Amino acid sequence: MPRRAPEQSRPNLPLKRFVGAMSLGLIITSVLGVYMALIFGRDERLIWGLLGAGTVLPPLLTFA
Repeated sequence: MPRRAPEQSRPNLPLKRFVGAMSLGLIITSVLGVYMALIFGRDERLIWGLLGAGTVLPPLLTFA
């Protein structure tokens, strides 16, 4: 008689809520960091350039 594979358990609701809260916290702190850099920074072009480089370079280095 063949053995059946164990059924995969689905994440429960508290875990989903915890991961959602962590994701929301990461998004909020990232946006707040960009806002603070623009408000308190000296050279806005440098800030936007670094932000653009941090957005473009990781995918390029991943697939290169």
